[in-house]
Order: sequence, then structure tokens, then C-alpha cells
Amino acid sequence: MGRRVLVSSLLLFMLTAAGCGGSSSSSSNDGPGGGPGDGLGQVTLTASGAVTGQFSGMMDFHYMDFDDFGVDGARWELSGHDGNGGGQSFSLLMAIESLADGGAGIARPPVGSYDIGFEANSTEVFTTIFTHIGAGGVMDTSEYVSDADTWTGTLTITESSADAVKGTFNADLFQEDFCTAEGCTGDSININGEFTAHERVF
Repeated sequence: MGRRVLVSSLLLFMLTAAGCGGSSSSSSNDGPGGGPGDGLGQVTLTASGAVTGQFSGMMDFHYMDFDDFGVDGARWELSGHDGNGGGQSFSLLMAIESLADGGAGIARPPVGSYDIGFEANSTEVFTTIFTHIGAGGVMDTSEYVSDADTWTGTLTITESSADAVKGTFNADLFQEDFCTAEGCTGDSININGEFTAHERVF
């Protein structure tokens, strides 16, 4: 249950930020000591399993202090999607989030390898959500998430600066409705790809 609550909070804050212009109490979206990036960045990935295909689009990173929303915490995320001037077929979110100690320790991560899975209030385990948007648009979506009990993915960051975060990822993701404490039994996908992300520009 806790996992679903936190995943829901990720989506709620993402949608809230997009709808209100992404206000943040920090002057830099990179967290303490960061600076602005430029450009849209890019992500390319291959999906196999319940969703099959190649996807590409923009990629950015963003630090959010939840104080703006009356919550004591913070999140740092990588976010990608297509649809710039055309239809949208996917979105990808990889994030660390903490609602403990005011979000202490949540910031742009350094170069290194990180687990993809779920761990509440973790500064190193990235919750990952891939949403596939079918021909029917937003009413024709399927969502796949990283599992709390079986960490089956790795995010490798090869460059991390105030201007750009670069890396690769490979993960098995599952339809959340089919995941229990005993594991996941529903449809699953594998995603692997690479990205160059710049700081979000609102």
C-alpha cells in the first residue's frame, strides 16, 4: 500500500507542477548548488514484452521542493516524452523522492549505478514509470512500474553536472495492478535506452 501511495504522489506532483507552471521554492531546479541547463535533451529506448517498439523524445531533469505544496519533502527526477509538435506515444519518469527530514539528501545524483525499484524515502533507488499511449490517446494508456520486492533494473549515470545528466538504463517493469507482496504476475515489459537530459525550463 505504501508503494502505491508514493507512486501516486509522484504522479500527482508531476501533474500539479505541469498545470501550474512548475513553481519551485529553489531558484535552481538542480537542487542546492545547481545552475540552469539548456536545450530539450533527448531519450531513445527500446521496449519489449507487452509493449514492443522503439521510442524517442525529449528528456529533462528537475529538482522539486514540496514546500510549495504544503508537504515536507523533495524529489529529483528524470522525465521524458515525445509529442513535441505531434502526438504523444509514451512518457518515462525515473525519480528519487523523500518525505522524511524535509527531503534531506535528495539532489542531482553523482556519476554511478543505481537500482531501479522502489524504496520509500530513498536517495538512491529510482522509482520508474513507463506509460504507453496507444492510438486512442490518453484514454488508451497502459502503465508499467518498477517493483518494490524485486529490483530488476539499473540506471547508470555517466555524466552529472548542472548543465547535463547523461546515462543509460535497463529495467523490467510491471503493471502495478498485478503486483502484490508475493511478486508481479501481470503483463511486463523491458525497457533499455540512453539519454541526455538538461534542466527543465518552464
